[in-house]
Order: sequence, then structure tokens, then C-alpha cells
Amino acid sequence: MKLTAVLVLCILGIAHANLIAVAVRGAGTLDIIDPLSGIVVNSLPAGVLPGYVTNIGRNIYSSDSGSEYIYRFYVNDNNTVVENGRIPVRGCEGGFHMISTQDFTTRRFLAVTCSGSKNTFIVNPENTAVKQIIPVPKFPSWIDSSTAEPHDVVLNGRFIYITYLKLVSLDPKRPNPGFVVQYNAFTYEELNRVRTVSDPHVNAAGSSDLFVAAQSGTVAEGTAYQVNPTSMDIVEEFQTRWTSSAHGIVVSPDLERLYVGNIINQEVGIVTFDLTVYPMKKLCRVTMTAEERPHNLAVSNGFLFIASVSSDLVTRFELLNGKGCPVQATETFITVAGTTLGIADIDVSF
Repeated sequence: MKLTAVLVLCILGIAHANLIAVAVRGAGTLDIIDPLSGIVVNSLPAGVLPGYVTNIGRNIYSSDSGSEYIYRFYVNDNNTVVENGRIPVRGCEGGFHMISTQDFTTRRFLAVTCSGSKNTFIVNPENTAVKQIIPVPKFPSWIDSSTAEPHDVVLNGRFIYITYLKLVSLDPKRPNPGFVVQYNAFTYEELNRVRTVSDPHVNAAGSSDLFVAAQSGTVAEGTAYQVNPTSMDIVEEFQTRWTSSAHGIVVSPDLERLYVGNIINQEVGIVTFDLTVYPMKKLCRVTMTAEERPHNLAVSNGFLFIASVSSDLVTRFELLNGKGCPVQATETFITVAGTTLGIADIDVSF
């Protein structure tokens, strides 16, 4: 396969630094940012409507909401990001949404949700074969699930977690339902589930923690949850103005901090939680963002990066002592090729 070389990312003399990869939906590109300098070092074609980004080692994968393809990229020994073809995944009508991997285990695969066909596809990244298709599960009789679709997906080695949206309650006493469903990562059978408020998004930290940000759509019901990843019991729930419309959610590399974005226009910015205590606690004052709708988040090299769905700017904050709360006075902006969606820290330090 022909590889198209792009810019070398040898910045500040670091041989293998982390990179920030941004799915730029407004331009159909994957933009690469050096996290230390905050400079966009490259922009690569990534389909019609790039969605989310993940990686397995040096291999970067981006979902395309406008086609049935997963776009592949590779970070070579010089930290040069190159195009590496695309993976056709037949059967997804309407394109893919979120893509996820489990890089920290030897059993590696891609999981990608498709809102059109309402399935989640499990793909072998080596031979590009579809290993399994996970359909929308059955929901209780008090829920109309005819429009239900998978949204977020994450993996932690033993389990796959998929969130489901567009569930309609037929019971006034149980409004705005959302669910996170747990599957066996080996057999793909459903094991357990947890009910949240509507529009849940999910993030797993290693194999020991699971976090859910449920957007809900109303200020009164936006919620952040800490969930036991095995039993799926809710450990802690924050239903306050802090998490009025929780969407983006990311855990720091040292697993000590949880950052939650709020997507309501200029209502609340970033909420930081302390994970060194159990259950988790709010750590510091809310960090306000100048850009509207802080959508998806990434942490890299002592910085917090935020992709906004309403502009071509990526926001960057320094973290206190490199790992704490975002420092309000350090807010800067990085211009990318267009409006964004997914953002990810790509660790190539090996």
C-alpha cells in the first residue's frame, strides 16, 4: 500500500512525543496538533464527515459519519503521520459515529457504532474482517425503542460498554431514559446494564473505573456518574448545575482526574473531579470556556484540549502542576481546518 508522507513531528527535540488528533468534520480532515507548542503540524484527508479518533500503538483510526469506511493512519519512527488506507465495513447505513480500541491488552480490536443501521461493529484491525455485529438490545416494555441507536462505545479488556440514545419513555414517572449496556468482550453477549438520564456518553479508565456523562438536554437533569465497571452499580451521581449538560468526558493518563465538559451554550465549561478518593469528588471551581459548547476532551503532556462543535477552534488549558485543575488564565486557541468533533491523545512514547 502506498504511504503518503507528511510533516515530521520532531518538535523540541523529543523523539517520540504524544500527539493530539482532531477529527475535523467541517473540512473532512484529521488534523494533528503538537500538544507542547499548540501548533497544527499536519492535516490529512479523513473522509466525508470525520467522527471520532482512536489508536492502537502507532496505528490511528478515524470513523467517518459520511461513509462505510474507517480511515487509517500511521505514526512512523520519525513521528511522521502518514495515510494508511481505509477499512471498508459493509452494512453501516448512514455512516459511523464513535470508534474505540483496547490498546493496553494483547487482544486488540476496533469497536465502532453506526447510527444508520443501529448496530455496533467489531472489526479486526489486522485483516479488516468484521468479527461481530452487536444489535440494539431489548428494552423494558415501558420504553419505545423503535428509534434507539448506539452512540458511544468503550472497551476495558474484559467488557465492551455501549450507550443507547433516542429511547422514548411511555411512563411519565420514568422520563428521559438512557442506558449503558455491558457486553462480554470475548463472546459479545450482554451481561449487565445501568439506567441513566437520556443521552449518555461514556469513558473507561483502565479496567477499574467507568464514567458516564449524561447530557439529558435539560439543565435540571444533566448528570455525571461513577459506575462500577463489573457490577454496573452507580457509585456516585452528580446531578447539579456543575454537570448541567454533560457531554465530553476524559480521564487523565495517571487516572487521578476526571474532566467533564458541558455542551450548553456558554452555561458551564469544564468540571474537574478527584479520582484519588472514592467515591469521586468535585475538585475545584468550574473552568469557564470562551468558546461555546465544549464538546469532546483530551489530556496530553499537562494540557487539557477541548474540541468545540460550533467553531474551528480547539481550546487548550494548562493543568495545575501538570495534572490538576485547568488554569483559567492559560486558555489559548488553536485554529484547525474546520468545525470539529472527536479529539484524542495519541501516545507514541514507545
